Amino acid sequence: MGLMTFLRNRAGYILVFAIGFAIVAFLVGDAINVGKPFWSANQKVVGSIDGNEISIDDFGPKVDQGVNQMKQQYGGSANAQMTAMAVDQAWNAELAKVLLTKEYDRLGLTVSEDELMDLLQGQNPSPLIKQYFSNPQTGQLDRVTLMNFLKSKEPQALQQSDMLQQEIKNQALQTKYSNLIRNSVYVTSLEATDEYNNRNKLANFKYVSLDYTSIPDASVKLTDGDYSEYYDQNKARFNNPTETRAFEYVTFSISPNKADSLAIKAQVDKIAADFQVAKNDSLFAAINSDVKVPFAYLTKGKLDPAVDSAVFALPAGSFYGPKLSGNSYKIVKVVASRFSPDSVKASHILIDPAKVGGEDKASKLADSLKGLILKGAILLSLLKTTV
Repeated sequence: MGLMTFLRNRAGYILVFAIGFAIVAFLVGDAINVGKPFWSANQKVVGSIDGNEISIDDFGPKVDQGVNQMKQQYGGSANAQMTAMAVDQAWNAELAKVLLTKEYDRLGLTVSEDELMDLLQGQNPSPLIKQYFSNPQTGQLDRVTLMNFLKSKEPQALQQSDMLQQEIKNQALQTKYSNLIRNSVYVTSLEATDEYNNRNKLANFKYVSLDYTSIPDASVKLTDGDYSEYYDQNKARFNNPTETRAFEYVTFSISPNKADSLAIKAQVDKIAADFQVAKNDSLFAAINSDVKVPFAYLTKGKLDPAVDSAVFALPAGSFYGPKLSGNSYKIVKVVASRFSPDSVKASHILIDPAKVGGEDKASKLADSLKGLILKGAILLSLLKTTV
């Protein structure tokens, strides 16, 4: 009973001190000389329980294990509330472990090797063994799987086995300690009589109920002082160690619907008609185009593939579009074309008839190359309107 009273009265103070120390250490860690061996070692301490320092190297994996268990139990991904609960549980477990271990040592409570072996694979194994190694279909203990696990020499299996055995020891010690406390409690006949009378005594009484809804809201006038008083009296109920936010929102799709597309098409057709008769092509394109294209001679391959081939096959003075490509309409006006000699690097081209299938094919190939060279580049105004 002494330990339980100590835990109830002191746990809050120990928890506040330990977490407070960890937070202060984290915040001021960069402000001082972290190269000192003393401080470097203490940076890993998350708290101290009765003189026993708890390292983040030991504490962190236990928090992670708690978070993973909550994710499996509740589903979804980890969040701030899960982490806060896992930290709380891990700290309380450390608190109980340190303080209860002192009581176990004081009372001489131990778990022998034979007792541990019986809890692992005996006729009445630990509840943890039944939990982890029972067949889901039959509910019976799968001793083959259990023995394979205990005999495994793989590093991960050995680590899991050590953790399981330690937890079984802790559970067995807690059971022994609880039995000692339960068997040490004695209830006198007078206490039993009082408890019986309190549970079975009957009384008759009359009462009047006044329902709050019977009073019209309009008849009660609340002042700012009333609200302030209620707030001061109840604000502690809404304290949350982890800050949270809740908000509502609506979303609107910016993708065009059928009506939007038709409206844009009508607008583009109107612009195209005006572009055809515009006297100043470059000024019109600069004013109406969403993407500015320089008013200059452009070589083939510089335009959008949707219009490039078609435009370079048109003579000067031609008009092309509107042409929808991607999310924009292209409207092109061919102003002029010219041949740029400096774009050709060879002074003459030699074609071997023997390699192309005869003189007729060689002549046709020469004519084709000449046509391509003469096309050279064209001067155009291009107008692009995004849908």
